[in-house]
Amino acid sequence: MKFLKINRKTISFFLSVLLSIFCLGGTLGCLPANAAGEYHLNSWNEDGTIQDIVKFVEKVTTRGDNYVKPKDRIAVFDNDGTLWSEKPLYFPIKFEHQNFSDLLH
Repeated sequence: MKFLKINRKTISFFLSVLLSIFCLGGTLGCLPANAAGEYHLNSWNEDGTIQDIVKFVEKVTTRGDNYVKPKDRIAVFDNDGTLWSEKPLYFPIKFEHQNFSDLLH
């Protein structure tokens, strides 16, 4: 197949474009979690826990005595699987995307 003289950069470029189209195509019909006025943690029970979390976030993000500046905020992500039910494919897809990107570079 001498007529197919395609270098590695060209193949990598087209694979990246195809992967991007595939990933973006699946998100075209998606709305952000709060766009429909829904909770961010839809599968949680309506008990005091979720209300406490929402109140805490409102308290530290609204200017006042308990306000925390964005540069001083720390985010903690629980990745033991308990939150995967909210976005079941997000972390596995990101993991595969990172591995694929590492292979290309």
